[in-house]
Amino acid sequence: MTRATVTYFRVRGRFEFPWDMLRYDMAWPVDSDDLRLILRRVGDPGGLLMYVVIKLGCVQVNGPTVKRWESFNWSVVEEV
Repeated sequence: MTRATVTYFRVRGRFEFPWDMLRYDMAWPVDSDDLRLILRRVGDPGGLLMYVVIKLGCVQVNGPTVKRWESFNWSVVEEV
């Protein structure tokens, strides 16, 4: 049996945050600052041109699904 461990990674994007990726990667924002950045993407349409980097944790066996993040125009920029 493969055991899942927590992987920390950062994603970078500038459009609305892909909420479904949290479910898909079994991920969550690491702290309240990262959650605030996610929520700002929803409530600040004027800020769509500014890129943000958000730190997340996930319990996927193979870490985040990089190609799926890219399909939402977000990129995994670093695994911590």
